[in-house]
Amino acid sequence: MEIRFNHMEITFPKGTLTGDFFDDVKSFYGDVYGFTCSSGVMFEQQSITMRAGHNDFILLIEGDEAMTAPGFDHLGFELTSRDEVDTTLAKVKQWRDRDERIELKE
Repeated sequence: MEIRFNHMEITFPKGTLTGDFFDDVKSFYGDVYGFTCSSGVMFEQQSITMRAGHNDFILLIEGDEAMTAPGFDHLGFELTSRDEVDTTLAKVKQWRDRDERIELKE
């Protein structure tokens, strides 16, 4: 059996998904992973959809109860070659050097 990633939904506190937040998400995830991003209202809540290709997407949405992810909780991506890993890692490091919100565990 082969299981594919389809989607993940992450709930943020209301008021988080501003235009500036959208621009930051679009810039980082578009540059590093090639995601396409769109912003809108879904289920009567502000949302950002980050598409990874095919039908795979991450939905960021505002809600009354925001998700918390303490510790080492994360979503991992698999790349197809070592060169892609090295290129992606270099991009993340460049982003980290200019944006203190980027955390990288090596």
